[in-house]
Amino acid sequence: MIKMFLHVDLIGGTMAPKYGLRNRAVCLVTIFFINMANQLSATPSSDMQTLMDTKTSMLDWGLYRLQEKLRNYETLRLLSNIDIQTTYDAEEDKIIIELFDTLRKPTTPSEVQNACEAIFQTVEEALLVENGKDVYNGKCLACNFFNHNGWSEPKLTEATQFIRGKFQLEYHLNDNSCSRALYGATFAVTAYDPEIIDYDILPSCPSHANTKYTPWHYCFGDGLEEDGSHYEGSFKQGKYHGKGTYYSANGDEYFGHFAQGKFNGFGILKLSNKHSYAGQFEDGIKHGLGEYRFANGDKYTGHFKDDKFHGSGTYTLTNGTVFEGIWENGRFLSD
Repeated sequence: MIKMFLHVDLIGGTMAPKYGLRNRAVCLVTIFFINMANQLSATPSSDMQTLMDTKTSMLDWGLYRLQEKLRNYETLRLLSNIDIQTTYDAEEDKIIIELFDTLRKPTTPSEVQNACEAIFQTVEEALLVENGKDVYNGKCLACNFFNHNGWSEPKLTEATQFIRGKFQLEYHLNDNSCSRALYGATFAVTAYDPEIIDYDILPSCPSHANTKYTPWHYCFGDGLEEDGSHYEGSFKQGKYHGKGTYYSANGDEYFGHFAQGKFNGFGILKLSNKHSYAGQFEDGIKHGLGEYRFANGDKYTGHFKDDKFHGSGTYTLTNGTVFEGIWENGRFLSD
């Protein structure tokens, strides 16, 4: 008669009957082959198999290396409130370097721009860029992350030479943001205005008409003008004030900030002729920093004054030609 009792198998971590040393060895071998058979017969789901079959591209690898370079750069690493992400925007054909700041809360456009200049300068230091030029033996360090280490294929080397102008910096500070090219000097700033009323928390305007005698005040309303234009948004003392959307009778559309019945602050204007503008307004006209896009694909990014290109700015043609420098009353003066 064979005596049998249970013991803990330290190798497998299971409770197994003990028949003696020889039978124990046979049991362990049997369990081993059963486990191997289960592993060999296991198949991943179709979704997981797709992930397993998809190869990592040099674009994916380069984005990861670029992101890790910035996250591990000492000055940026010490800023625990900064999160960094790198992505590729296929629609804009840009490599986006995004920095998210959860603590800073600037209240004016100048404070936003100062914060942007400081953080962008830190990114430039990490990537060895100064005043729009490479200081790493004249080579684009950011571009090198998208190439092999120590060797390269001619086709890949050629491709990385052309991505230098595709790096875009974006800094998000709660309700504020700014952006510019890594190899550029022109900012596009979106600043939060503390005077702007958030219509998401406003009550609906009263049912009576909005007149100078009974003006709508601190409420969200929907108004139709005599000329056929239409406005949806917040009101103050009977005028468009705060955030809102304006549809003109000729087909133009504006979404953004208003003050005293006019476009003021940041807004997006889409014109009926397919032109568009995203940037700052003052008393209904383009004034400050912004980007104007033409229907044919040309675009201008930079400063505006009295509805015209004025100050530092960059005009990019669809064929790739770039005019970057000083503008005055809509005319390009010099680089």
